[in-house]
Amino acid sequence: MSQELPENVLHAIIAAAVNAVIDEPFRIVSIEPANRSNSVWNIHGRLQQFDSHRLR
Repeated sequence: MSQELPENVLHAIIAAAVNAVIDEPFRIVSIEPANRSNSVWNIHGRLQQFDSHRLR
């Protein structure tokens, strides 16, 4: 079942996730929909970048 979230709820979820990961002040400047034509290499590189960052 696919349901669309209201935009303000989606923004609140994203802000909460960022706040949970980053322990310092931040500002979300823009939110853009994902481009569905991302290549596998692009996604793989992004995953490697996230894996290299460890939370302390």
